[in-house]
Amino acid sequence: MPIILVGDLNAEPTYESFKVLKDLQLHSNTTLQSAYAPDQWTTCKQREKLELRVIDYILYSELNLIAVDDPPKEKSIVVRGLPDRNMPSDHLPLFAILTFK
Repeated sequence: MPIILVGDLNAEPTYESFKVLKDLQLHSNTTLQSAYAPDQWTTCKQREKLELRVIDYILYSELNLIAVDDPPKEKSIVVRGLPDRNMPSDHLPLFAILTFK
């Protein structure tokens, strides 16, 4: 049975809590895969310095990943961070096309 888990997990791919979740042996011995690459940032905040982080996920099992959105390349986002007047959250919207196998 396919599984999709989507959310703001507040855990980067290197965090132990994310590794445990991703590596859980689900039914029929499948594990969750991330639709986004570990370096494909999903939040951009200006704190002491600009932080581009991956903490939001689309995790799935037993499905085919067809496409995901790339993060914006707008200079204003990468210089100032989010939120800004065009994006009201510091988290990017995530989008993936998944199909049944």
